[in-house]
Amino acid sequence: MAKIDSSIYNVPSPGKSDDLIVIEVFNARTAIIPELKKDNIRFKIEINSEGTLVEQQGDIDTSKPAVITIIEKNLEKIIKKEVENTIDIVQKKYQSDVFGFGSLFNQKYPQDWQKIKEDWNEIFPQVECSVKVKTEIRRTGLLLEAMDISK
Repeated sequence: MAKIDSSIYNVPSPGKSDDLIVIEVFNARTAIIPELKKDNIRFKIEINSEGTLVEQQGDIDTSKPAVITIIEKNLEKIIKKEVENTIDIVQKKYQSDVFGFGSLFNQKYPQDWQKIKEDWNEIFPQVECSVKVKTEIRRTGLLLEAMDISK
């Protein structure tokens, strides 16, 4: 399982997509799970992370759990799209298994790997990958309610 120490994301604010919320994602853990079904190779990528709301534009009340849930879902979509785009580029443009999917497949299915390892460079660009992201915002920093600067 790979681990990322910290990363910053700009997430659209619920109800006002022009306003951004800055989330620092930390403790991101990634599991890449090879699967083989009827000679069909696929990989499940599962990402679990925690985050802190560090900055926000606008007047959204981040003390409400429903608001935090929406922000978490928006962040999950952003991370998922980023990972899917990266995998797509690596598979289609570079055709290079830089993430070690073949090695993980070999660990789980060593006999099947022996049959395909010579053709892995041709197989890898066609392999299906699914991405699942779960993010939990643990802290909102010192932000509870947005300041009303109109007063």
